[in-house]
Formats: sequence, structure tokens, C-alpha cells
Amino acid sequence: MLKFRSDSGSLIIPQRSRSRSLTLFAIVVILTAAFLPLAHAGNKFWTGAANGNFNNAGNWTGGTPVAGDDLVFQSGVTRLLVTNDFSPNRAFNSLFFQGSNYVVRGNAILVTNGIGSNNSIGTNHIDADVDVRVS
Repeated sequence: MLKFRSDSGSLIIPQRSRSRSLTLFAIVVILTAAFLPLAHAGNKFWTGAANGNFNNAGNWTGGTPVAGDDLVFQSGVTRLLVTNDFSPNRAFNSLFFQGSNYVVRGNAILVTNGIGSNNSIGTNHIDADVDVRVS
């Protein structure tokens, strides 16, 4: 690579060399982004401590759910009437019921990885439109 000094003593890099450096930088940035792991949303555990609404951070351990989260409805919770007050068809990864006697109602729910349960007795009801899709 040829480098030149101007009359003032500053370094001058030829245009061709700068263009090559920018191209190499762009390639490194693109490859780095391509190999970064995809962020997986988290698990949110229902406590029902504040009220019955999904869109209240006080009702969840781990904060207000965002799209892609796994929603877990735990056993031992006393607030079992739960209302999805998010905009319709917010896509959650999964719904999982550890407790029983939950009634989930409100806006439509989109689930990309299924609905499950491991409660040994009792039932749970979803009184909202549910769209289960493959992620």
C-alpha cells in the first residue's frame, strides 16, 4: 500500500486503498452479524399480584411479556381469571399451565410453539381466540 505525505506532513491514503478498507470493513460487519446468536425471548411467570391483565408488569415475574416469550401460569396463584389486554394476535412462543382452574380471556392470542400443561388435577380454559402456528 502506497502512502504519501502532503506538504503539511499529514498522511494521504490513495482513494483505491480507502475503498478497499471500507469494503473489508463492511464484509466483517456483515459476517459478524450473520453469526451472532438469535436472541430468544424469556420465560414470564404469572403471579397475578396486581390485577388480572397481561399488560401489567406487576402480574409477572420477569416483567411484562413481549412477543416471543413463553408464558407460564403457575400453581399456587389465587388470581386465576386472566385477561389478555395486549393488541390482538401478539405472538407468544408458548403457553404453559402448571396450575389449574385458570380462565384466560380477552384478545386473540397467537402461539408459535404450542400450549402445554402438567397440572395433575383440574382444568384450564381459554375463552379467547387462539391461533397456533409453527415457528
